[in-house]
Amino acid sequence: MKHVERTKLYTDINYRFAYLSEFIDFTDEDKAVIVASAPMLADQIPAVVEAVYAKLLSFDVVAESFLHRMTNYSGEVIRDLSQLTTNSEQIKFRQAMLKKYLTCLMIGVNDGTTLLQYMDWVALIHTKNNSKHSSINVEYIHLNAMLSFLNSAMIDCIYALNLPRDRERKTLKAFSKLFFIQNDLMALYYTSDGLDIPDHMANRHHVVKTEAAKDPVVAKKKALELVASGTAAVCAGVLLGWMMAKK
Repeated sequence: MKHVERTKLYTDINYRFAYLSEFIDFTDEDKAVIVASAPMLADQIPAVVEAVYAKLLSFDVVAESFLHRMTNYSGEVIRDLSQLTTNSEQIKFRQAMLKKYLTCLMIGVNDGTTLLQYMDWVALIHTKNNSKHSSINVEYIHLNAMLSFLNSAMIDCIYALNLPRDRERKTLKAFSKLFFIQNDLMALYYTSDGLDIPDHMANRHHVVKTEAAKDPVVAKKKALELVASGTAAVCAGVLLGWMMAKK
């Protein structure tokens, strides 16, 4: 049985990636398959990006996030949700970022950053933390749903290539593993797992959710909520017992 250091899963991004890769069998062959698919999928990426943003803009709870100015965006910002469309300048800017993201997933990053560092940055940038300047913060439920939709769209694109059966299977599996790893990196910053570890990567970046989890006022409130729910359960049990006895 191989030993895994729990602490390092939350403090060392490379260690976490190595563990996940070994667990789900994300290998160098998977990486090579993804790179090889890039030229064939390139023409389909714009349609995928358009479909993703059409889906995101179909729900107000998600679209509201796009009413704020994004880092490095200097164009007009529409503040009226009813006026926001896939043709809006701020959405076009975001679509370009998603296209860049998908391209980087397939062929890597060309600025000296490793792909893992880039995927980690993508996960962190959507949280509220002290290293970002924009006010755009997206809740995990929407990121999770978006990645699932994106994975499904890429599956359709891969099927459309009409690859030989074995190569098609390998390509589908490789992309699914890669999207899973991205989702896990997002969960790293959004969930409370491992927050008992002081050097947790979310703690290092002062992600607001983790700060709240350590706040004694929040902790006390949660404790009171647990006590209240426990008291209610006891009362309900007593009442039920009394009613049964009356019968």
